Amino acid sequence: MALTDAEVDAFNAALGELRHITDSVAAEEALQGLAAQLRAYERRAQVTSSLSAYDRRAAGLRLDRLAYNLAAARKLVAPRRAFAFSSRRYLGGGTAPAPADGPTVRAGENVASGLKDVCFRLAEEAPGDYALRRCTGARIVLPTQLAALYVDDCIDCAIFCSSVTGAVHVERCRGLVLVAACHQLRVHDTTASVFVVAAGSPPIIERCNDLQFAPLRRMTVEAHAGLFARLDPGLRGRLLESGLDPALDGDLPTVRDFSWLRAGENPHYRTCPDATLLTPEGLLEDVLRALVEASPTEEHQSSM
Repeated sequence: MALTDAEVDAFNAALGELRHITDSVAAEEALQGLAAQLRAYERRAQVTSSLSAYDRRAAGLRLDRLAYNLAAARKLVAPRRAFAFSSRRYLGGGTAPAPADGPTVRAGENVASGLKDVCFRLAEEAPGDYALRRCTGARIVLPTQLAALYVDDCIDCAIFCSSVTGAVHVERCRGLVLVAACHQLRVHDTTASVFVVAAGSPPIIERCNDLQFAPLRRMTVEAHAGLFARLDPGLRGRLLESGLDPALDGDLPTVRDFSWLRAGENPHYRTCPDATLLTPEGLLEDVLRALVEASPTEEHQSSM
């Protein structure tokens, strides 16, 4: 069943009502309820096979719009949080103080923006939705369970995220490498990027080019057990809790490209049956090692 106009209107109306909620706890509960409703819509779209390609594309665009509306509402009304910027090291390997015009991590908005040639590790407490914006050359470790992850306008960044119970939304990125487990991956207007994911549904792309996809498999995690353990010692528990652990045992679902609705080989992406086949050779291990080297030791982490 496609997402109806009435459902879209009701969802947006509920978002509008959030501005009248003055109690922070009540606002957070309302946001979580709407996030759960959006995930239910996404799951329903995943199991609906009778829709035409056009209707699937239209439904996907509607879901994307609802997701961004929800993120904007959270930015306005969510209770304020304190964030940890635990490590500021340049990609060359040395340490240096952040410049005056350095990266920004905005308290209360669940947003890290403008990270440039630095290493960033989010404190382990799950913050719900999280957004990374306008980052360049950053190595980013998110050892937590998120409700949704938004990656926008990032260039030459490597990102690890333990678990996303909803969707990862990637928009306007270039040279990105993402390693994550998520229920859904949506990529728009992105080029020359690599995605190693354990996904609960087919990745969706639109207006993209030169993408590589590979499954994040259990044997891959076991083969690099030491590296994954240093990125997130609680990874296995998060995967079990989020229901994503079974996704490690299967192949990557077929990528759906809304910009390629014709027969024949799709020139916009390639899918590798195993992460070892990504190009350049050894890419995944190199990225994992770079992320581990970027991660601060436990005693240097601070909590939210």
